[in-house]
Amino acid sequence: MFCTNCGKQIPDGSKFCTNCGASMGNNQPPIQNQQQFQQLYQQPYQQPFNAPNPPPYRPKKSKGGVIAVVVLLVIALIAAGIFFGPKIIDLFKPSQTPGRSASIGFTQQNVSIEATATVDNNGGIVSLPSNSALAGSYVTVPAAAVDQQVNVSVGTVTGTYTNAPESISQTALHLDLGGYEDLTQPILITFQYAKNAVEAERIPVGLYIDETGKLNQMMTHSIDKEAGQFTVMTFHASTFTYYILDDIESYPDTYATNFLPSKDGFAEVNTGSSIFSGGECYGMSTFAKWYYLNKKTSASDALFDLFRTPQMGVSPTGDIITPQDVIATKAFQYTTKESSILWDTERMFSSYVEKDEEGNITGYRMDNSVSVRCIMDAIYFWEEPVEVGIYGTGGHSVLAYGYEKTADKITIKIYDPNFPGDNAQKIVYDIATKTISTPAYPAGFLDGRLTTTGYGTFTSVNEYEKILEDAKNNFAGTIADLEVTDPVNGLIVETGTYIVSGSLDTLNMMGEQVGDMIEIISDKGQIFRQTLTKNGTSPSNFSVEVPLKSGENKFLINVIYNDESGNEHFMSHDFYGWLIINSTVPTNAIYITLTWDGQPDVDLYVTNPNGETAYWESKNTSDGGFLDIDDTSSYGPEHYTLKASDSVLWGQAYTVRLHYYDGNGPTSYNVIVTENEGTIYERTSYYSGVISTDGYEIDDYYNNDAPGSSGPDWVDICTVVPLRDDN
Repeated sequence: MFCTNCGKQIPDGSKFCTNCGASMGNNQPPIQNQQQFQQLYQQPYQQPFNAPNPPPYRPKKSKGGVIAVVVLLVIALIAAGIFFGPKIIDLFKPSQTPGRSASIGFTQQNVSIEATATVDNNGGIVSLPSNSALAGSYVTVPAAAVDQQVNVSVGTVTGTYTNAPESISQTALHLDLGGYEDLTQPILITFQYAKNAVEAERIPVGLYIDETGKLNQMMTHSIDKEAGQFTVMTFHASTFTYYILDDIESYPDTYATNFLPSKDGFAEVNTGSSIFSGGECYGMSTFAKWYYLNKKTSASDALFDLFRTPQMGVSPTGDIITPQDVIATKAFQYTTKESSILWDTERMFSSYVEKDEEGNITGYRMDNSVSVRCIMDAIYFWEEPVEVGIYGTGGHSVLAYGYEKTADKITIKIYDPNFPGDNAQKIVYDIATKTISTPAYPAGFLDGRLTTTGYGTFTSVNEYEKILEDAKNNFAGTIADLEVTDPVNGLIVETGTYIVSGSLDTLNMMGEQVGDMIEIISDKGQIFRQTLTKNGTSPSNFSVEVPLKSGENKFLINVIYNDESGNEHFMSHDFYGWLIINSTVPTNAIYITLTWDGQPDVDLYVTNPNGETAYWESKNTSDGGFLDIDDTSSYGPEHYTLKASDSVLWGQAYTVRLHYYDGNGPTSYNVIVTENEGTIYERTSYYSGVISTDGYEIDDYYNNDAPGSSGPDWVDICTVVPLRDDN
């Protein structure tokens, strides 16, 4: 349906227009309106499917060359030395029953396509009709999720379940993207799970059904009890359904899977490992689960004791690199693009929607009880470990495999990659207050929020088979020779950026040059890419600029190739481990990096407390703050720097904003803000979203780039207050 006031497309049955807020009469409210979606992704506006022709290009920038994409993952939050000795408590006895999840499945019988649309990078909504068995459900493709026109089909699927939960929806949702796979933002699927207030009190869980009929739990973004609807996130195009969780009281007091960290986790430690010192936790947790469920056949082939030899090399710090090190690093590398949504400071999962009296979304209320019930259900009913995210001032990924319930608390048994082989690690949930504690970590560090990260949401675990096969060959069967010619590993420089140069050669293993892109991942989770030019049988050369902070900077390198449909895949290569560059650049009071992933021109604006703004037309301010470049050849990075030795306005707020200067469609942006380097107040925050000029005519935004301007072409990111240790 379309709004009768502004003409924008909105979900069928909407009570209010999701663009202008106009009343649509007595229609039932939608599951999750466009306004809610905008809050999730920080985007000011999103065009409907049938958008008008884009405005003509205004030639400020000529795009080409290096593509720099920052994909945000807080990979340095679990710093070395921040954990304490665990308290040993053995409350759990593994279940002797084989995992039930292997016997749960779905056999598809009928698919009915009920709604179609062509979606481009403006995104859109595809709603199921009112006569559908899943009426009230719809699919939201976010702006900038796709980079070309994609034919989207949505419908219903019927079939036969085997050993599934009794509460499972008998009709599943079908989603087809016409073969397109490389989503840069997750798609949101919204289900109508309740028809009255009583039903709305239940807790729904989304399920992804893969091509074999196996069911996998998904990540719940939010639950709208008022509308009886909930939303899940996915990088898949497949079949999806949902079921209803039991009450906490319905689960037995004690239960555990057969997974044990001392048998099925990594022997390598995440914190202080010889390859990656602080952020491979998500890759390690999910790989351990994948191997346990799909590859372990007996106690003799448990992961913990495998791939410990031979020596693969020596790190720049002199540590021995084992095959397990390489597996953990590659699992992190291959999952970074999708798992970055777990660490974005603006995301909220397992949350309840909050609304004002007019039905407009005002925020999201976090509720740890939703995740706790998801964890208990995965362990008891599905009999499989479940990925868990824990957040406070830091963030971390672990794997829950058992629980014990008493009258006042639930103790969740976890595999924590920071404590290899330790079967006593735990999360404690207080039933009355719905709060959590993590005894192995300092108060406040990882005890604020609990989520289940949803194995079925991500496609990146599909790469684990490739990692395992490489590991079985001691990574000797790699098909790409990757050489970094500059810098020498461990080089000391005086600059805040450096160009990493080298070559890629696949001729020996493939008989031709097949690499399409180089991807460099920093230890802050930034990803920088460059498209490779093939020169017959000669190796492809690359030169990628990366930002440097004061001290040690670490980078990993991926090789990507595109299949016949243009979808990206990772290629194994012989350069594993860290590339390290040490910089003597002074410490910063504020350091900001901006990148984006489309053709528009996006600009960074930082305004100091005196009202001076560093931006593309005036890069320097009197306090010493400066913008390094107005990028004219790629997609960032642009950097704002305020050194601690400058005339910093300590204790006062600096404002960070973005402006969409020009382009012909929305783009995803990524901003990393580091403040107070080298002090007790040091912190790094991550922001991502979508920005465009939707809703403006050309003349409206051509002259809307002055500091302090406002409109749909502007996004407010944050305020930063620089502090000294003596504050």
